[in-house]
Formats: sequence, C-alpha cells, structure tokens
Amino acid sequence: MRKTFILIQNIAIQATAPEEVIEYIDDVRESLDEAVAAIANGSAE
Repeated sequence: MRKTFILIQNIAIQATAPEEVIEYIDDVRESLDEAVAAIANGSAE
C-alpha cells in the first residue's frame, strides 16, 4: 500500500498536478505510514 501512494505521488508530480493535490497525497501517505507503524508496534486502537 505504501508503494502505491509513492507511485500516485510520483505520477501527480510528473503530471504537474496542483501543489495542493501533491500535499494531500503526502498527508495521506504520512497517515498511512503512522497507522502501519502503530499496528506493527501493537499500539493501534
């Protein structure tokens, strides 16, 4: 799933998507990374 968001982010950058879109994608990717880390640590609720 992480790789998918990196791919989406790269496509958006190459397609010269608005900066706002790239920022939103980055926000989602960061949230996903935090959620995966919490699950791995056993601290997810």
